[in-house]
Amino acid sequence: MGGVSQSSWYKRLAVAALAVASGARGQEVESVLQMTKENADSIFASEDFVLVKFYAPWCGHCKAMAADYQRAAATAKAEDLPVVLAEVDATVQSELASKFKVEGYPTLYWFVKGAKTEYTGPRDAEGIIAWLKDNMGPAVKTYSSSEIGDLIKNRKWSTNLVVGEGDESLQKKLNDVALNTTHVSIAFVETSASPSITVYKGTEETASYSGDYEVENIDAWLKTARVPAFGQINEDNFEIYLEQATSGLFWVCLDPESLSDQLKKYSSSVVTAYQKVQSTMPEFPMPFVWLDVAEFESHAREELGCNNYPTIVLQKGNLMGEDPDMKVEKYIRSFSDVPNKFNVDAIVKFFQDVSSGGLEAVQEPDELDKLDEVDADDDDDELGDLDDHDDLKEEL
Repeated sequence: MGGVSQSSWYKRLAVAALAVASGARGQEVESVLQMTKENADSIFASEDFVLVKFYAPWCGHCKAMAADYQRAAATAKAEDLPVVLAEVDATVQSELASKFKVEGYPTLYWFVKGAKTEYTGPRDAEGIIAWLKDNMGPAVKTYSSSEIGDLIKNRKWSTNLVVGEGDESLQKKLNDVALNTTHVSIAFVETSASPSITVYKGTEETASYSGDYEVENIDAWLKTARVPAFGQINEDNFEIYLEQATSGLFWVCLDPESLSDQLKKYSSSVVTAYQKVQSTMPEFPMPFVWLDVAEFESHAREELGCNNYPTIVLQKGNLMGEDPDMKVEKYIRSFSDVPNKFNVDAIVKFFQDVSSGGLEAVQEPDELDKLDEVDADDDDDELGDLDDHDDLKEEL
């Protein structure tokens, strides 16, 4: 696909129209609120849950998704769900689109009490409704002491699990935290013992909370604690890694045919290397991630250059495109011929070589030349974007 958008998943179906209404909710057309810069603040102030779609009238993918979005809005209204589905014509409301950093169409954002996260759920009506119900349900699920062990043991590596143990007051505070925190699952075990909060993340990492049990302090801690030193990157958590990737992203590509074994073999070394790099080389404040190469093969090969394993890749620079003067450079080192030498020292030396200039960046085609190759038909559907990571978002 040519030009790249921040979000690209779409389907279609028909929906009935409803009457026009006005007020704090704005103007409604076929159950979907038409959001503008004039009514946006009042909508977010009056609604706890708002799903917003940014679109362009000329966008083919937006047209394909329109009926599903309308039908989802009608279903939400018919079932009296406490959520508003809104849309923004970004070609008219350009200030609003710019405010929320919309770079392609359609882009969907999920707002909880005004706090924005990227919507990563399905694009069909039934899928949207299911996702909304799941994300508006009980924020914190309760488990028994016997159940929590299995939950921790069987969690996916890409899922950050928060386990709180304490009385009813802690459960209520965790519910408040959950409203403002994404990309984690929160479980609660009622106990008369002293309260505790633990995050299980990555393959074997944990972090325990040690502050006072005020909502704002737990929330602030969790936003950092939820990111593992070395974790899987996928469609569920891509956004939180980009938020952390202010200076780049470090990728580890392992043999997909023995991924589980290789993760067990190398994870400890990568985590230790991460800790050393962060403490001794402050110019590399970036997440360390691993990608399921079997699932995202084209990105691994074409964008990262991972053709054998183990291979490490550093994308150094501004991945979000917010600073046009900061060029993204890519550095690669493969250990396929010497896998036994893929260890803490080798990873640290890789960063030292990048820092000293001992390792040259991979020469990439000029980004403007890439844009010249974009098919004209794709230009009708999406905005051009220099961020190669959007290709992964499409694949994810």
